[in-house]
Amino acid sequence: MQDNSITKSILSISSPGVHLVPGDKDINCKLARQCNDFANDLVRRKPKKFGFWAALPLPDVESTLAEISYVLDNLQAVGFALETNHHGTYLGDPSLDVLFNELNKIGRAHV
Repeated sequence: MQDNSITKSILSISSPGVHLVPGDKDINCKLARQCNDFANDLVRRKPKKFGFWAALPLPDVESTLAEISYVLDNLQAVGFALETNHHGTYLGDPSLDVLFNELNKIGRAHV
């Protein structure tokens, strides 16, 4: 970062996200939590250098809502990372409506 005059980086998990084992809710949720806690610790130690977008265990909506709540209550994320699709569930899929309703409520509360 210093060699390239980058003063701050926003960290996020890239594709395929943290839902690595289809059907294994526990391992996917655990990985999301570990990634978010790790990123938060880095931000805590170097807040002027790093921020992060929290990882979410999509397409598991129930677990994703729980992770959003945990992140908002306990971590310093500046946003949430979303992939264009999560194991074939695209962002416009009706099964994600409850997630986007929650994110919209959060967004309105922080404006």
